[in-house]
Amino acid sequence: MIALSEIREELLAEGLDDCVGLWELPWILRRRDADCMDDEVREQALEIVDSLLCEELMESGALQENGEFVAWTCTPEEVLARIDREWRDLGQDPSIGQVCWFSNTALGDRAAR
Repeated sequence: MIALSEIREELLAEGLDDCVGLWELPWILRRRDADCMDDEVREQALEIVDSLLCEELMESGALQENGEFVAWTCTPEEVLARIDREWRDLGQDPSIGQVCWFSNTALGDRAAR
């Protein structure tokens, strides 16, 4: 069993310096458990995202061409539904820049430190 809390901590630490792409979650999950099935990877990734959003440690959004992060204005439930739908529509794990990005909140930065 993969310790999802460790992955959360890894993402928050990375979020201190930069935005974190959704693509990183399946990459981390598969690196820790190469036998993890596609549905399991997506479900575990969504569980991690859900906890980060609901605890207001990160926010989801998009990166503009100039590198500016623009947060989505939706509830965590809407974010999860959108990520799940767009991920399934890809038919594979998201790649760099696909679906969404995450940025630490001030609370997330404090938790990472």
